[in-house]
Amino acid sequence: MKNTNLNDDDLEILKLLFDQWKFRLAQYWSLMLKFYFATSILMLLPLMHGTWGVQLDALGIPMWILPVFGLATSIAIYFLARVEINRINEIKSCINNTIKEASLRFNEALPSENKLRGAHQNFPFVFLCFQSVLAIIMIIFILRS
Repeated sequence: MKNTNLNDDDLEILKLLFDQWKFRLAQYWSLMLKFYFATSILMLLPLMHGTWGVQLDALGIPMWILPVFGLATSIAIYFLARVEINRINEIKSCINNTIKEASLRFNEALPSENKLRGAHQNFPFVFLCFQSVLAIIMIIFILRS
């Protein structure tokens, strides 16, 4: 019969990995929401500058540059987000491997492989698509005015 008890070192490693996973996931969500909110505002700025009281005429640049720059920033954020998601998934794999090595089953206490997979795995792609459509609409609107 296998020993199903974790020793103190295994428990400490598991706690550290789980804390790191939670921290990275919280940081990921926080930063992604801030970045995507900022790029969305950047894309909407040419349309809303009068309402928001921002003087864009003083910049001396064409208005269509802002949505294009916002889209380029969104694409860069997408690739950075994918890198961070891969790191988060590596930590999750380490947690699962540590538990498998100790031959324990605490599936309910661990991050599930399928829980919220679509939410944080595909979040960057969904926002990239949304912001691409927003940028195209804004560029067409600006060029028509």
